[in-house]
Amino acid sequence: MARATLSAWGGAMLCHSVWLAATTAAAAELAATTAAAAELDIQVQQTGSFGRHLPADPHEQPHSTPAAECAVVAAIYGGLRVTHGPRSGGAVILGYAAGRLYSFVAATKAEGYGVVGNLLRIALATGNAWLGVLQQYDEGHPNFEGHLASNRKRLEQMMRAMAPREEVARVVHEEYKARDGTTLAADFYVPFPAGDRGATLPLVVWYHSGGYVVGSRYGYENRGRSTANAVGAVVAMVGYRLAPEHKFPTPLDDALDGLAFAAKWCAADARCDASRIAVAGDSAGGHLAAATALATARPKGSASAAVDVSLKGQLILNPLIVPFSPYHSKVRLYDDPMLGAGVLDWFVARLYDDPIRQACDPRASPMLDDDVIWEKVPSAIVVTCHFDPLADESDAYARHLHAKGVKVSAARRLEMHGQWAPDTIAWFHAALGALLDDREVPACC
Repeated sequence: MARATLSAWGGAMLCHSVWLAATTAAAAELAATTAAAAELDIQVQQTGSFGRHLPADPHEQPHSTPAAECAVVAAIYGGLRVTHGPRSGGAVILGYAAGRLYSFVAATKAEGYGVVGNLLRIALATGNAWLGVLQQYDEGHPNFEGHLASNRKRLEQMMRAMAPREEVARVVHEEYKARDGTTLAADFYVPFPAGDRGATLPLVVWYHSGGYVVGSRYGYENRGRSTANAVGAVVAMVGYRLAPEHKFPTPLDDALDGLAFAAKWCAADARCDASRIAVAGDSAGGHLAAATALATARPKGSASAAVDVSLKGQLILNPLIVPFSPYHSKVRLYDDPMLGAGVLDWFVARLYDDPIRQACDPRASPMLDDDVIWEKVPSAIVVTCHFDPLADESDAYARHLHAKGVKVSAARRLEMHGQWAPDTIAWFHAALGALLDDREVPACC
């Protein structure tokens, strides 16, 4: 009895020590990031200028190099990392809880959550650690297909729980043909009429996240509903085929075909205004939205994939912009099992038949894309999460668009990948609505 009590006491002390170390580290990091908070928020200006709060870019990387140099960077930096060995699920979750808790606590504290809010978000983030479990098997392993299918279903349910279910006036399910004849689907969410909305509503075409391997439009249903109500727009959740069954550039082609179909549907619907269309997406969906926005600005006769739709805006949320890049945020969060380098590389290796060569295709790395009429590229809203391996490349893409003369409204928030605070969500909804209605974009948060 005494031995059992002693063991329990020792276990409790160990947990307390881990928590104390994590929260102490969190306090230190929070103090450092809070001291630089004015530099983390990239201020919004209609002139397209980021203003005095844009931090310096000490990590100039592949976005400023020609395609030939990109291949060298990908081969050296990425090729050595694509073949990470598998990890056990238990090790992934334990590593997440012990190794990255401090950054999560810092993020939630910085956004003003209470104790209950912190606990709920920690539980949610720990659940997301299963992304690292995807690395357990590669193609060819007898368990791969079943393992991937079960985790796709798990993510679908998790993503549905991340946003509240709201009622909308109408939900329309449509099927259409992709360029290769495959049947794809999209769901349209039409909000209720309101006094401050006109007779017709703009259209937002949203691409879901999931590293091109997991995720679905069904999992984003609640996100589509809440976005439709908040923005005052018809939201089209467009599906696309996933890797590894469908390799690059299939997801991008599907994204373009989905935009073309959604625009055609909008033009035929009495409540939808086809002259006010925006694309939106987060993570892998952020890349698809960015690449699709550029595809709408191709010169006539371009050899690159294009779509004949005029856009009013693009909402790019923590996007995967450069498949292989030694940005500092990737190094800083290299071992983050939620979305660390191993997970990112695993996703990339599933998408590309030849990761080293195809990752330098301008459609895969939008910052290499020069086959664009930049005056036709729509105004952009770019949101970056500080505690995110993709933070620096997201900021780099905002700078890249700005340097090309595109109007950019951008903010870097003290949050984790895809886990936005309510005031962040409220801001990018309001900012997107302003772009679609030709109003001044409000200052962030």
